[in-house]
Amino acid sequence: MFWLLMVGLTIVLVAPLRRAFFCSWRFTVPAVAALLGGLVFTAWLVGFGIPGWAMLFLPPVMALGVGAGAKQWLDQNLGPPRDNN
Repeated sequence: MFWLLMVGLTIVLVAPLRRAFFCSWRFTVPAVAALLGGLVFTAWLVGFGIPGWAMLFLPPVMALGVGAGAKQWLDQNLGPPRDNN
């Protein structure tokens, strides 16, 4: 898990994807947090007997749902995002 987090942080902070990641922060930051939390939660559930393949599907679904919900909530409370182009 530590190495996965370090590789992800390196890609985001060093690679050309950095601008795209932080430009849409209202979706990506909550989605990445939900993805990491979903990995931990699903790993915990696997210990109780759910199939191991659930770790491939549940965290991304959780991340997309939380990211979309957080973006909608932030847009309602902070206003629409500004266009910086």
